[in-house]
Amino acid sequence: MTDHIKILVDAINHSMMRYQSLGDYSATQLIDAPRIVALRKRYGEYTDPTIEQQIASFIGTGIHEYFRRSLQNVSAKHTDYMLERSVSVPFFFSDDTNDHRMISGTFDILHKEEDIYDIKTVNVWKTVFDPDMKDWHEQQNIYAWLLRNRGLNIKSVNIIAIYKDWIKSNAIRNAKYPQSQVTHYKLKLWNQSETEQFIHKRLVQHVACETCKDDNLPECSPEERWERETTKYAILKNDRAKRAMKVCDSLSEATTAVHALKVTSDSFVEVRPAKRTRCEAWCPVNRFCNVWNDYQNRLDNSDNWIIPVSKLGR
Repeated sequence: MTDHIKILVDAINHSMMRYQSLGDYSATQLIDAPRIVALRKRYGEYTDPTIEQQIASFIGTGIHEYFRRSLQNVSAKHTDYMLERSVSVPFFFSDDTNDHRMISGTFDILHKEEDIYDIKTVNVWKTVFDPDMKDWHEQQNIYAWLLRNRGLNIKSVNIIAIYKDWIKSNAIRNAKYPQSQVTHYKLKLWNQSETEQFIHKRLVQHVACETCKDDNLPECSPEERWERETTKYAILKNDRAKRAMKVCDSLSEATTAVHALKVTSDSFVEVRPAKRTRCEAWCPVNRFCNVWNDYQNRLDNSDNWIIPVSKLGR
């Protein structure tokens, strides 16, 4: 490792130490895939995340630190801002008093003890592919729940999104594209009961994984794998064909289409699996995941992705 890379790795590792969870499950862990959270708890010390996997968090940490230092000066005069405080609260998920876990969270900014603000340094694709901001709503409302349990009357949850790859010309051409590089989103605030129902559902899923063997952990959903497209089924006339005769969204649709097309005994359906972006490049425990390893093994064997038309019941 070169000296300048070692400096970067040491800096990243130090910055990550500031955000250790103070409970059994942090808000961020609670909304994440149970399989990933369980594997990270078991093998986190054996993982060796790449620079690419950590640099986004490192950049975000730097921006958080800038906000913190700037607002500290303001708070010294007006005391309107509470910055980067960690809160933990026990959550009982059954009538048995032993059945509880500590839920924790570290909010970025609390204004006048009633408005939560979180700084997110992200790429534009985040809001393009997740216009409902699902995980932001979940995380921030857990923070609101934690603070309500500390006696505060939270009135709003907010995101200040800073887009690293924002391009002004794209904003001019596309009304759905973020119209500013720094954008404020006021999220929907859930009531306490609604949030507790969500936490209960998620916590039960995570607790079930605590005693589950690695290979039996629930599979990540397509959303959790960051699959932006679904698996496609392309009908090809033969192995020399440069283009598909038709591309379908399901095997049943492809089977129906085969019956209507002029196919031959050499024709086949090529399964084009959705790309698992997170598994491939961003999951720190992918090498411990049997689902990902099995998937890679199937990818390496092209026979797994070719279905002769003779097997489609013609």
